[in-house]
Amino acid sequence: MNFYQHMAMKDTPMRDVKLALELEPIFWAEKPKIKIQFNQSNLFEDYLEETKKFDWILPAKDNNRLSVFFLNKTKRDTVGDKDKAVIVKNIGVEGFYYSSFMLQSKYSPAYTKGYYQYAKENNLSVDPIINSNYLGFNGEWYLEFTWPIYQWIFETETQGMGWIYEKNI
Repeated sequence: MNFYQHMAMKDTPMRDVKLALELEPIFWAEKPKIKIQFNQSNLFEDYLEETKKFDWILPAKDNNRLSVFFLNKTKRDTVGDKDKAVIVKNIGVEGFYYSSFMLQSKYSPAYTKGYYQYAKENNLSVDPIINSNYLGFNGEWYLEFTWPIYQWIFETETQGMGWIYEKNI
């Protein structure tokens, strides 16, 4: 590498983000099948047999989305108190594991027709997007965040209670 290449690399901002995710399967018969994506690129797709931790360093954009799709639940998977689900146990961003990250996540469950009827009869909400780390229906759980990541972490953790100074003030 020559001097100019080195200087070009030095001036290029690092836009990688370190992400971690811990998922726990709940099942009594068939294992849950999941797909994990970051900015619509597949990172993992398989059956989840046991609690699994994932760690990545990924190229970030101005707006980012980490998604977990629960793919294979059927009405036969819920019998009495037995269920098939996926639990998002933990989220790490740049080595930080704040509960505020989980509060920023969303879940878009694909409710079944039977559940819609049950919810209607029992006056239950069937919001299209909810805040939940228990994926009890097929659907997408996701966390959206912006770049620069440390500013997003600060704003998420403090909920606007602090100041971040602009560059070059």
